[in-house]
Amino acid sequence: MEPTSSVSVIATLVLGFLTVSTLAGYIPPGPKYKCPDRNLIWPCVCPSTSDDGLTLKCEEVSMATLAAAMAYARTTVTPIESLQIFNLNTEKLYGKLFSGVNITSIRIENSPISFIGPDIFFPLRNTLLTLELIGTRLQTYPNDAFESLESLVTLTLDHHNISSLDPVITGLGSLKNLQISNGNISSFQKATFSARGKLLRLDLHGNQLTTIPKDAFQNLKNLEYLDVAWNHFDKLDPGYFFHLSRLTWFNASHNEIPEFKRGAFARNGFLRVIYLTHNKMAKIDAAAFRGMRLLTRLYLSDNQIADVGRGAFNSLQRIKTIDLARNKLKLVDYQMFMKLPFAEELIMSENEITKIKQGAFQELAYCVVNMSHNQISMIEKQSFENCVNMTVLDMSHNLIDNFTKAAFDENSYPNEWRLEYNKLKLTGDIPLKFMAGIKILNVSHNELREVNKNTFPKLYEMHTVDLSWNNISKIHSAVFINLFSLRNLNMSHNSLTDLSGSAFGAVPTLLDLNLDHNNLTTVSNAAFSRMASLRELSVANNRMKKVFQISGSLNGLNLANNEITSLSKAWPTMNALQRLDLSGNQLGGNLPGGAFDNLGALSKISLADNNITEVPADALSTLTTIQYIDLSKNALVNLSRAAFGRLPIVFELLLSQNQINSIEPRAFDGMLQLLHLDLSQNDLKSIPMGAFSALNAMRILNLSRNSIERTDNSTNSLFEEALSLLTLDLSHNKISSIHAHTFPELRWTKFKLDSIDLSHNNLMIIKKEILKGTKTVTKLNLSRNKITEIKMSVLGNMTTLQDLDLSHNELSFLDATILGPPPALKSLNLEGNYLRKFPTEVLNKAPFNYLNLGSNRIKLFNVDFVPKIKNGSRIILKDNPIACDCRLIFLKRHFQELRPKLTNFSQEYFQDFHDFKCKGAVDTVENMEENELICDYLEDPFSPKIPINYDVEIRSLSHDGQNLDVKWRVKSKMDILGFQLELLDDIAGSIVDTETFSYTERMSKTPLKGKTADRVCLVPKYSSDDGLTPNQKVNKVCHKLENIVAESVYGKGSSGVKILHIFNLILVGILVKLF
Repeated sequence: MEPTSSVSVIATLVLGFLTVSTLAGYIPPGPKYKCPDRNLIWPCVCPSTSDDGLTLKCEEVSMATLAAAMAYARTTVTPIESLQIFNLNTEKLYGKLFSGVNITSIRIENSPISFIGPDIFFPLRNTLLTLELIGTRLQTYPNDAFESLESLVTLTLDHHNISSLDPVITGLGSLKNLQISNGNISSFQKATFSARGKLLRLDLHGNQLTTIPKDAFQNLKNLEYLDVAWNHFDKLDPGYFFHLSRLTWFNASHNEIPEFKRGAFARNGFLRVIYLTHNKMAKIDAAAFRGMRLLTRLYLSDNQIADVGRGAFNSLQRIKTIDLARNKLKLVDYQMFMKLPFAEELIMSENEITKIKQGAFQELAYCVVNMSHNQISMIEKQSFENCVNMTVLDMSHNLIDNFTKAAFDENSYPNEWRLEYNKLKLTGDIPLKFMAGIKILNVSHNELREVNKNTFPKLYEMHTVDLSWNNISKIHSAVFINLFSLRNLNMSHNSLTDLSGSAFGAVPTLLDLNLDHNNLTTVSNAAFSRMASLRELSVANNRMKKVFQISGSLNGLNLANNEITSLSKAWPTMNALQRLDLSGNQLGGNLPGGAFDNLGALSKISLADNNITEVPADALSTLTTIQYIDLSKNALVNLSRAAFGRLPIVFELLLSQNQINSIEPRAFDGMLQLLHLDLSQNDLKSIPMGAFSALNAMRILNLSRNSIERTDNSTNSLFEEALSLLTLDLSHNKISSIHAHTFPELRWTKFKLDSIDLSHNNLMIIKKEILKGTKTVTKLNLSRNKITEIKMSVLGNMTTLQDLDLSHNELSFLDATILGPPPALKSLNLEGNYLRKFPTEVLNKAPFNYLNLGSNRIKLFNVDFVPKIKNGSRIILKDNPIACDCRLIFLKRHFQELRPKLTNFSQEYFQDFHDFKCKGAVDTVENMEENELICDYLEDPFSPKIPINYDVEIRSLSHDGQNLDVKWRVKSKMDILGFQLELLDDIAGSIVDTETFSYTERMSKTPLKGKTADRVCLVPKYSSDDGLTPNQKVNKVCHKLENIVAESVYGKGSSGVKILHIFNLILVGILVKLF
């Protein structure tokens, strides 16, 4: 090819590509349809879209408000893939709601619908695939409403009041899934489903059915799923299902079926799952399941089955689950479970089984066998034959005290064997001889007295043994050495008194050993010497007098609550101990220097509750890696200078619940990295300056529950050297006033104090001194003091404050000049004061998300709370004498709208309103009727201050002297079925004209010829009484008509018409008066 030709070909291709690209235009990524602005589809929202259309979710709506969203889809020709309607407030579903709209799926949930018009779904006959009506009041099956839906694939009617079905369900030519559940259907006719040949799933659960007409399902050749649970069937007649040759899933649980008849499913060869739980079956015939070669799941629990015919399950060669729990079985009979190669679960728990017979379990593998909570006391020879690698064998909660020799043959063993809560007395009676693959053994809560010498044969995979909660007092020598993979051994809650050097022998793989709650007094130094991998050892709650030699590999040692009085040199030269708990012993003053020698890796030590009277500085001095020290619950009285010596990396020091009454200056010298210091619950009355010197890194200081009266000396703060202090707890002390130096503040030093707790003190007045040292505070707790006054502008100047607690004080007055409020305040607690009102200005200035005004003396609900509450703020008003007036209507409506929804608001947000009662009311505001909330005071209840929610609103009003144009919108989610437009003559006191409109209409063009009107009113019509609601003045909206001069008998609009009309009325009035 010539070069010129190549260039021309390439040029042609490029030009073609550019031409196609230009013509096609740019196609943005993402779904074809985008969610519109929410205002266009109100009251619905659009949570998602796809190439097939919008998903619209509409909650607490009426037919009228829903029509607005449908109007958008109609005018923009936008398909709706899924329309989800929750709490539709209508009793009648009818009209042209879906006219001109393309919808694929509709779900209506929780609606009082009792009537569905024949025309409502007709516009969707070719597009609707799924229709779900859940929680309605339908009395009859609306056949005429559904029969036109020739494309419908799934129809669901759940939780309804339908008591009968039509002789024939017509139409619905594409229907594959039909659910009519949780209703009152007691019967249907033979031909009811005769036209449903394509049906794959039929769900009739939760009705009142007692029988199925013969051949009722004869045309359902393709049916795969049938659910008739929670009815009142008293038999399973083979004729019921004779024609369902493709049935794979069947549920008849929660009925009254007394027996499983032979041949009930003889013609249902594809059946895979059967649920027959909670019936009254007493027996299973030996031939009951013949022919069900594909059955995989059989659920027969919660019946009265006492007898299972021999070999009843043998034909179920593909069975995976057999559930016989909670029946009345007395034994597991010979060959009851034999050659079930695919079995995964065999459940017989909570029966009355006393015996397992020979050959009961044969040829099982990788199966869970659950026989817990029975009365098994006898397990015959060869009960388990060729049961290789059972996943779990649960025989817990029985009466087993021994096993017959050879109860398990040489090929039978479980991975996990549960024998807890039985009557076993000897570990040697547990037949472990051939269980080479067992991994977990639980024999807790038995009556074992000792661990016998030959308990464990050589087992290479067992890693966990639980022998806790027995009465074991003796362990024979080296009893565990044959467990070559043992990792976890629990022997807590037994009666061991001593451990010899050979008690455990060489168990090099053991990681965790628990010996808590025994009666151990002595442990040989060699007891753990051959446990090379031991990491965690717990010997708490025993009667140990001294510490034994530990393994060098040990990381954690728990010796809490023993009787140790001194520490000998028990720590090996080389060890890995990181955590040591010696709390609850009797060490007292017996902690000399060197007590913790060789613990070079120790990071955490607890010496709590040891009656220690002096800080064991010498003993602690060798712990160069220590980070956490617990000396709480001791008898320390004084902390001298450098009381703890040099411990440069200690992060946390707990000294609570001692008797400390004196702290010397520089008491904590040498603790350069201390972050958390707890001195709570001591006897401190004062703390000298310099006590916390050198604690530059300290972030948390707890001085609560002492008797401290002040924390400064009039010139300096006690905390000035705690440069990193974030949290200061001074609660439960005797502080009566805050001084200029109570909190640290220095000109050239920037402190970081974030949280202060001064609750439970004796504060009475909050003055400007609180501003000193609190510039960075975000949380301030002043609750449960005696505060009666807060000086002006004090709190408002705490610019970083976010959480303020002033609850349970004696405040009776607050205004904006007192509260400020702090500009960052999010949480304010004023519960338990004497306030009569809360300043509106504060609400508008602060970004509250929590305001607690409970247990005060507030008498009127502040409507300015409503916007805050709607934005998710928690405003608590319970236990106030608030008047039961119309102001509360808007609070009530807000929570009524939210409660059925899945919102992001917390449960506490709803609980605040749920508990709220107004003065004199028996019930909560939530349960009161709106007409009980009446404004009977002089202030106009419908003034702009009271945000009345009208059900309708006039958007625009115009006229040209001949026609009146009115447009309106629907704001309420009440059941509005239409509107009435009224023209009123105020002087004559009469209605000039009326016009009615359907719920889908939003505008009117009314001729004015021959009419004189002063006002136009829009009145919504409701389904309940086809008239106004009891609170009519809230819902009837009227507007004055300015300068309307209608064409009349006097000629076309002149200014004299109206005057003449008025004159005539006056003249008539005079004549009536005279004559």
